[in-house]
Amino acid sequence: MMEGRLVALVLAVVLALGECRSAPLNPTSEEDVATTSKSNGNDDGSISDSWPTLNPGLPGPVAPTYNISLDDDPSTMWSHIIKDFVGSKQAIVDYFDKQVHNEEVRAVLEELAAKIATNNLTGIYPRELVGIADAFGIDLGVIVLLNFAYELRHLGPGRPNTTGNATASPPAAMDRSTFRAAGACTSIVAQSSNYSLLHGRNLDWNIPDELKHLVIQVDVYEGGVKRFTGTTIVGYVGFLNGVTAGGFSISMNERDLGGSAIIDSLRLLRNFGDSERLSPGFVLREDLSHQFSYDEALSDLMGEPLSAPVYFIIAGLSRDQGAVITRERASTLEVRQLISSSDEGDTSWFVLETNYDPYSQKIPAYDDRRKYGLHYMQQLGRSMASTKSGLLSVLNTWPVRNDGTAWTTLMVPATGYSVTYQVYNH
Repeated sequence: MMEGRLVALVLAVVLALGECRSAPLNPTSEEDVATTSKSNGNDDGSISDSWPTLNPGLPGPVAPTYNISLDDDPSTMWSHIIKDFVGSKQAIVDYFDKQVHNEEVRAVLEELAAKIATNNLTGIYPRELVGIADAFGIDLGVIVLLNFAYELRHLGPGRPNTTGNATASPPAAMDRSTFRAAGACTSIVAQSSNYSLLHGRNLDWNIPDELKHLVIQVDVYEGGVKRFTGTTIVGYVGFLNGVTAGGFSISMNERDLGGSAIIDSLRLLRNFGDSERLSPGFVLREDLSHQFSYDEALSDLMGEPLSAPVYFIIAGLSRDQGAVITRERASTLEVRQLISSSDEGDTSWFVLETNYDPYSQKIPAYDDRRKYGLHYMQQLGRSMASTKSGLLSVLNTWPVRNDGTAWTTLMVPATGYSVTYQVYNH
C-alpha cells in the first residue's frame, strides 16, 4: 500500500516538472571515441588550431570550513552551521519554489516529511534532516528535496551546451531537447613522476550564483579524531567529494547512462530507513567515515548497492592508486586505473571522468569536456599537470569550467589537504 502511494507520488513529480528525456546515445567503439577526441569541438566537426588558453588564476573565493562530530545528537549536529546561513532561508525557498511549484509535488514532499518527522524512518540521516529544517525554519519538504537532488536529477534543466563551438562561450539559451541530466562534473586524478597523487574536481549543477555561498567544506570528527574533510551544500547531509588524511580521496560524478527519476527515487524511498547507504552522496560519506585504506574504499564503492548509476573517482597513497569506477545500481561495469609510465606523451599517468562512458558511449559534441580536459593535461605534461597550480589551471579553463560550475576542489590523500573554491560565473 505504501509503495503504491509512493509510485503515484513520484509520478506526480515527473508529470509536474516534466522529465527531460532524449533518445539514448548510440554506443560507439574506442576507435570512434579516439577519432572524435582529435577534433576540438567545432559544430561542423572540423579541426581548429585554436584552443582556449589555460587560466592560471583562482576559480573564486575559498569556501569556509566548519566542524561536525558524528558523536553529537543528529538532530543538532548541523545547527551551529545552519545559524550562519539562516539569512539565506528565503533565497533557498524561492529557488525550490521555481523548481517545484506544483501542489501535487508539494504533496510528495509533505508525505515523505511526515514519515521522517513521525519516526517511521529510523537512522541518523532522517533525524539530521529534521534538525536542519528546524534550525533553518524551513519546511522539511524543501530539505528532503535537497537531499534527493541526485535521484531527481533527470527532472532538472539539463546539461549545458559547453562545447558546441570551440572558439566561443556556450550560448545563454539552451535547448532542453538536446541534453539530459543537470549535472556536468569533471574529476581528475594525476600521478606525478615520483608517484604522488593529486585529485581535483569541478562540481557542475544548476545552482544559481546567489546560493553558491552555501558551498562549504566540513571537517568530520568521530571519537575526537578527524575522519575526513568533505565538500557539500548547506542543508545536504551527504558529501560530493572528500579526503582522509593518509588514506584516500573520493569524488562522485553524475552518470549520463541509466537512471530514472521514478526508479531512482522509489529505490531511495523504499530503503531510506533500513539501508541508508543507497544514495551515492551518502555512500561517499560512509566510506570516508569508516574505511581506512584505498583498497577498502575501492572494494566498497564497487559493491555497495546504490539508488542510481554514478561514477566514483578515487585516489590513494601509493603508486597507481587512482581509478574511475563506473557503477550501475547493483553492479560495477568498469574500473579504469592509473598505470605507471615514464612516457610524458602517454595519458596513463592520469584518469579523467566527466559524465559519460568514454569507451562505449558516443560523447555528444555539445558537451565534450573530456576532449578538452585530455588536451589540457597533455599540453601541460606530467611534471606540471600533477601539481596543484597545474591541475587547478585545467579545472579553471573553459569548458572544463563552464556556466554550470559551482565549485572546484583540490585534494591530496597523503596529507588530507583539501581546498574548495566557490565558483561564480556572472
